[in-house]
This record gives sequence, structure tokens and C-alpha cells, in this order.
Amino acid sequence: MILGALASLAGLVLAVGLGELGVFAADRYLADVLPVDGLVVSPVALLAPFGVGIVLTVLAALLPAVRATRTSPLAALRPETPPTGRVRVVRVVLGVLGVGAGVGLLGWGVSQGDLTGGIAGGFLSFAGVLALGPVLVPLLVGAVRGLARVSVGAPGALADENARRNPRRAAATTSALLIGVTLITMMTVGATIARTVSDEEISGQVPVDAVVSSATGEGVTAAQVERLRTVPGIEATTVIHEIPEATIRGREETVVAVSLVDPEVRDVLRAPRLVEGLAPGVVLLDPTTAANAGVVDGGTVTVPWGRATARVAKVGAPVAPVSDVSGRQGRAVVWLRMADDADPDEVSNALNRAAADEGGLQVSSPAAARAELDRAVDAILLVTIALLAVAVLIALVGVGNTLGLSVIERTRESALLRALGLTGRQLRGMLAVEAAVLSAVAVVLGVAMGIGYGWAGIATLFADIADDAVPLVVPWARIALVTAVAIVAGLLASVLPARHAARVAPAAALAGE
Repeated sequence: MILGALASLAGLVLAVGLGELGVFAADRYLADVLPVDGLVVSPVALLAPFGVGIVLTVLAALLPAVRATRTSPLAALRPETPPTGRVRVVRVVLGVLGVGAGVGLLGWGVSQGDLTGGIAGGFLSFAGVLALGPVLVPLLVGAVRGLARVSVGAPGALADENARRNPRRAAATTSALLIGVTLITMMTVGATIARTVSDEEISGQVPVDAVVSSATGEGVTAAQVERLRTVPGIEATTVIHEIPEATIRGREETVVAVSLVDPEVRDVLRAPRLVEGLAPGVVLLDPTTAANAGVVDGGTVTVPWGRATARVAKVGAPVAPVSDVSGRQGRAVVWLRMADDADPDEVSNALNRAAADEGGLQVSSPAAARAELDRAVDAILLVTIALLAVAVLIALVGVGNTLGLSVIERTRESALLRALGLTGRQLRGMLAVEAAVLSAVAVVLGVAMGIGYGWAGIATLFADIADDAVPLVVPWARIALVTAVAIVAGLLASVLPARHAARVAPAAALAGE
């Protein structure tokens, strides 16, 4: 309890310091997308973690204390016996049930948009995986045993055996790192998918980077179009026509008329698929307009220019071929696409200046809105990963402590290996390979679960927003970085225990035992 109180107090001081540092960084570098007034520390924010730290410390010590009091002195003098099969069977059964129930709840949450069910499913499934750790970790270690044996020879083979000898210890070593990798992967994948879905939704409403129209309603002239094409950062332009009072089954709608023979129409669209299926005699209807007009895909609608076949598509407004609405083109509007390497804000400002010079033009920039959304997502992701980095540091401490205890438990074994000819360098290599293998196992499990949790979380949140199924988008470059950092961190955590083991003289260790 005293240890928990001291550690909790130190953690509070460190957390407040890091919080102040984070507020300073956010105010200096992210003020435009993540404004922060200052760090607010309430009594609850201090007392709750302090109490939780003490309670968790006491609970963590409770089971070993009970086990120690139930062990007779004679039994303690004998070599430790392996866990009984009964405990393992119970653990496996509970783990399988937890994973099964969790996956079921996750599926329910995704299909129904039930966030509470999704969170419960994630918690249960992750708890089930942790319970199955003593079974899963040795299996995964065995899958990479060949790599360990080939990489450093005999020390690699010894590391492989040590990693699988005590399943509980191996599972405890990987669990802390597993939690950190899972959380970081989940947030990274979730943010990437959220950005992709949001961009698709914005593109579905306005599938271009910028729109320039006339404020007077007379339409943009040909001379103004040529002026807009010269704005730096503009890659493609096309002129479309808006018919503001077209009647579709008795409802007035604004119809966008595009030219089927103009190749710039597809060049300017961020999502060319939005006009797929457009043909003479066909009008594309967005799902909302189709539902309001009572039109199904393939149905027939009556429009001012005659009868047309309706196609329900993911567009922001009804779209028709300009040839079908000849004589009813309405006002001319310019769609523009920015260069991929252009700054949306700078190009938007340049367009606004050009529109002001021409007079009577107004500019809207969906690209700027997308960029603003991307910056907000990046800022939130950066803050979240910074917070989760603390969890990784805690995981490294856990890995180092577990490996240190493992070294102490195997002091006689290490001394015997040294006496048989294993050098200090080979002993350090053996422990480093053992740490790397266990870290790799934690990374494999953590990345796999993080990808699944990230997709399931966004699919649950966007169940009522996205029209189509939420895609699985994995930022492999960032995942590779997380993987490399986690494995290197595991290696670094083995440095001190390995040095301690190598410094102990074989004769002294054997005599001490």
C-alpha cells in the first residue's frame, strides 16, 4: 500500500508536468486546429488516479500474498512445480468464452451501430486474449523459433526454449507491451479510416476541390473562367450548369447538368465514379432526393426536358447530361481541381482574390474543409499517441522487470551455461533474442487486434453516417514504425538484466545457489 501511494504520488506529479508541456506544445503548434485555454486540474482528477493506483497495487499484491501464505515451508524448499492442468483448462475455457462473447458483441455493435455493445465486446475479447496468453504466446514463439535459431545459433535456440518454458511468465512479459501496441494501432487505424470515410462523404456531396459561381445568379462568363484557370495551384477546370428549379415528380430540385463529351469533367472530379452510369436519357439522383420523390433505381421520372431513367447514386445533387437539357442550362458554374501537392488554403485564398478582382463571383472550397478536417484528425491523433506513449513506457518497465526476475530465477542455470563455455556476449545475446521474440509476439497480436478494433470502432460510430460499408484502410507505414519501435524497445528493456546476468561470475553463482 505504501509503495502504491508513493508511486501514485510520483505519477501525479509527472502527469501534471507532462500536461503542462502538452498544453504549451498545443498552444504553440496546434492552436489553429486544437485551441487550448490552459491546463485545468480538478480535485477529482488528482484523487481518483491516486486512489486507483493504491487499490490496483494492493490487488496486484493480494494473489501472490495469498499464495505465499498457503505454501508450507517444506514445499517452498522444493523446486517449483509447474501449474496444474486444471488451472490451465479453466483459464482456456474462460479465455475462449471471453473471446467468443466479445467478438459477438463487436459484431452486434458494428451491425446495429451500438457503441455500448461494441465497447463491451472489445473489452471482453481483449480480456479473453489476455487469459489465453499462456497458450497463445508459446504457440507464436514456436512459429518464429526457426528465425531465432538461425539468427544467433545456440543462444537463439536457448532463448527459444526459455521463452516457452514458463508460459505464464512469457504471457506476463508480453501483456504490458501488447496493451500499448494494441491501443496505438487501434487509434492509428481508426483515425485513418475516419479520415477516409469523412473525405468520401464530403466528396459525395461536392466531389471537387473548389466551386466558383456568380453571386448575381447570372452565371460565370467565359472570360472569368479563363482567369480562374490561371490561378496557381489549379490543375483542371470544367464548366457545369445548375438548373435551380427543375421539377422531379412534382418536387423542385437543383439539377447539375454536365457534358458527357467533355473529358475535363472526369479530370476535375475527386471521385469520378460519382458520374458512372450517366448517359443520354438518364438522370442520377442522390439517395435523399430519390427517397423523397419515391423513385427506385431504374425507375422512370418525368423532368422538364422529358422522361428519363433514374439511377440512384452517391451524388450530392441530381445530375443530368447537358445534351438532354439543351436550352435549359441555367447558370454556368465552374468546378476546379487543385494540384495534389498544392496547399488548399493558399489556393483557396488565391481563388478568393481572383474572384474579388473579377467582381460578382463567390468561392466555396471543399478542399479547404477536407484539409481542416485532416489537420484536426492529425492533431487529435498526435495527442492520443503522445498519451499512449506513456503506456508504452510503462510496458517497457514491465518487460524489463519481468526479464530481471527471470534472470534472478535462472542465476544457477546461467552460471552453469557459462561454466560449459557460453560467453558473456552469448548470454547477453540469448536474453536479447528472448526479449525480441516476446516483443515480436506482442507486436503480432497487438497489431492484429488493433486493426480489428480500429475498424470495428469506426464502423460502429459511422453506422448511421456512411452510406456504404466502412472500408478497411491500414496505414502500413505507420504500423511498420510502431512495430520497429516496439521490438527495439523490447531489446532495450533486456539490456540491464542481460548485463547483470553476464557480470555474475559462474563460480560465485554456483556457490551461492
